[in-house]
Amino acid sequence: MGIVSGVIVRKYLFITVFLFLLSGTLPCLAADVMLLHSDSQGSYRGNHVRQGVLQTLQTKDNSLHVVEFWLEADKNTSEEHFDDVAEKLAQRLKQHPVQGVICVGEAALAMLQRYRSHVFGTIPATFCCVENFEPRMARDGHCTGITSKPGLERLFDIVLALHPKARTVAVFTDQTPESSELRRQAQIAFERHMDRIQLVLPGFEAGREGGLTKKQALQIAQGMPKNGLILMARFVRDNTDAYVQQDDLTRKMAESATVPVYVLREEDMAAATAGGFMVNEMKHGQQAAQQLLKLMAGASLSSQPVARLPRYWQFNALPMQRATTDFAQVPKNAEVTGLPKQAQWFPLPPGLAALGGIALGALVVFLLRRKSKGKNRSS
Repeated sequence: MGIVSGVIVRKYLFITVFLFLLSGTLPCLAADVMLLHSDSQGSYRGNHVRQGVLQTLQTKDNSLHVVEFWLEADKNTSEEHFDDVAEKLAQRLKQHPVQGVICVGEAALAMLQRYRSHVFGTIPATFCCVENFEPRMARDGHCTGITSKPGLERLFDIVLALHPKARTVAVFTDQTPESSELRRQAQIAFERHMDRIQLVLPGFEAGREGGLTKKQALQIAQGMPKNGLILMARFVRDNTDAYVQQDDLTRKMAESATVPVYVLREEDMAAATAGGFMVNEMKHGQQAAQQLLKLMAGASLSSQPVARLPRYWQFNALPMQRATTDFAQVPKNAEVTGLPKQAQWFPLPPGLAALGGIALGALVVFLLRRKSKGKNRSS
């Protein structure tokens, strides 16, 4: 009896130890990657980046799961808010450790820089959807990632080429630090065209730096002169520092304005928006995830340098034609929707164009001679 009971005890002891060891390996079998979003939950950018990250993970490593944390920097940029969020994030990572972090946007990257040792420790990290990048950001955050060049200057130049009769350009911005940089870019672009146009920065004209309410922004857009253009750069805070849903404001502005409205964000490309020069957020997510997987596998940061992805062009022909439009100035590889067949323009190579001119001339001569012969016969 004693021998039997001893066997049973040893058997259950073995099972207990085995289950204990197995439970310790489970987190590794279901590892997590955190998406640290600058914006609020449900943002268009966040959803697009997530899709790109999932595409990469499903292709490269099915054992990884994605978890998300939202900083809500679009609604609150105060120091107190970031300190509170940092503590909540530290508790979250302590209770549920992750194997990698992808920072989405400038605020998330700033969080990584500021709290690298206190909150993130040695977790491998990358970033994406960052425009105004400086090398120190990657050094401070001990990370790498994907950037895009700011697009306002290039957008400014192209829309003026598309609309040769435009004489006024209104660039809408808010009071956030990102908008200060956008206004600087607008001023630089304006200097190249100041002999032709007037630049308006609503709410931030000389001697007036108070910003606008949402209602004022819509009124200004509706009152634009017929030879005007609108660039919606950034408007997520009004002059009382209240949150504004920019894509909703842009949609209303494009629907009510009598001039074309151009944008810099994918989420602002409503049906009535004329076009934009935008960041491919899904592709940013894909490539940031690829970098992170390599870091998690032991690659050094020096082997994964920060990469820059080009923006892309997209246009809606109908709202573009609220102003005189030269479609020949549409950038190569741009996507243009709603272009009527009779308005489509396909440039011919110089040789074919010359050949066509000769053929047309020969046809005219032939018809004139035929007409002359007909007259002689009749006489």
